[in-house]
Amino acid sequence: MDMVAKMNSKIVAVFLALLLAPLALAFTITEVTTSGPTTQVTTGTSVTISSVISSDESGNANQISLTSNPSSLSVTDPSSGSFSTTSIAATGTTLNFVVSPAAVGTYEYFVTAQYSGGATSSTTSTLQVVAPSSLSVSGSANSTSHVVGTVFSVTVTVSNPSATSNVTTSYALSFANPSAFTLVSGDSSAGTLTLEPLGSVIFTYNIRAEAAASSSNILFGLGSTSNVFTQAITNTAVATPVPPSSSGGSSTPTPTATAAPTATSQPAFIPAPKTTTGTDEPVVSSESKQIGTSSAVTASFGETSATFEIAYTAPAGGFSGELTHTLPFDYADYQSGLITFDPQPSRVAPGSIVATWDVALAPGETFLAKMDVAKAVDQTVINEFKAPKLAPRSSSAPSAATPIPAATTSAEPAASAAPAGANNTLLYVVGALVVLGLLYYFVAMRKK
Repeated sequence: MDMVAKMNSKIVAVFLALLLAPLALAFTITEVTTSGPTTQVTTGTSVTISSVISSDESGNANQISLTSNPSSLSVTDPSSGSFSTTSIAATGTTLNFVVSPAAVGTYEYFVTAQYSGGATSSTTSTLQVVAPSSLSVSGSANSTSHVVGTVFSVTVTVSNPSATSNVTTSYALSFANPSAFTLVSGDSSAGTLTLEPLGSVIFTYNIRAEAAASSSNILFGLGSTSNVFTQAITNTAVATPVPPSSSGGSSTPTPTATAAPTATSQPAFIPAPKTTTGTDEPVVSSESKQIGTSSAVTASFGETSATFEIAYTAPAGGFSGELTHTLPFDYADYQSGLITFDPQPSRVAPGSIVATWDVALAPGETFLAKMDVAKAVDQTVINEFKAPKLAPRSSSAPSAATPIPAATTSAEPAASAAPAGANNTLLYVVGALVVLGLLYYFVAMRKK
């Protein structure tokens, strides 16, 4: 009996070993770690929380989910809120959760990975969410009233007043009336930024007035607030020329004031300063100067480079022709490639640098030329910029200012209208002279 009992015990042990062997070799998720923003985040700003799933061998996780407290830390990617039937590599697999907090507060979160043998969770982390109003925002436009077709600038400054915390926020520029404006150049209209304690960033936008509109708003938003800064702009339609009067009499054209464009000039468009030069060097200082009634220049200086933007705004009658700037820089630097233009002038000549652009501008339209200098520039050079010379495009049609007098077109008919008697008298005189000449000839011959 003892031998039988021992045999039964061995059989049971072998049976149990065979039964538990698959469990000993089963796939196991050994660790889950997370890493998220260490900064404060504004409501409505999407941020990424990364999770790394580690296992003892390759296998599948049934579900991987993020849990938060409060639960309003909604997951926007993946759209289902969690990952299902996910392959996990033995070296570890990284999965990202995109969340967008909807309310101010401190959120606790962790990630759990479920598999056939159980579930493994990460330690708990925190995310601090603040209101967009915790940041300071200011801005302005260089002018609030513009003729349709004019380009103007809007500058927005965002600052973090906290002395201890970084803040991450999304931002976006928008138009209450999208058909009234077009963003033509400047900084990105949307994105995400992180402000260090007491830090600030300046956004500059060059915007074209596209259609007449009264007090249409330009909006700048942070996080869940679309209008932390609002600027009202009025767009005015281009004036329509008054046709000549048809109340009898001859239609003599009235000379236009094309010879004196300054009499109908538009306010100068002043380009906004840049944050980096053409060589991507941070700008350390900037300055703007109006040159003439319709031109301005803005200089943005780095330590070893500079960028200049020169603007000319066409008068109410528009301008078509050549625009020439004499620039206070060495022509040799242009030849060597240290100075570049955008757009490229139609011609460049020495004496310092004489750059000419061929332009055709609508009424109130602004021509903007950028000049990048890839070397250190003395900041006083901006004082040497002068107003451009304008050479209107010549026209083959007779000028209305110099009409041809009607009387001069009939000069020959007036001469042929002399009295016939005057012509007969001339014939008599000529005939008498011929007769006298013949008489003299015959007398002279007779004497011989």
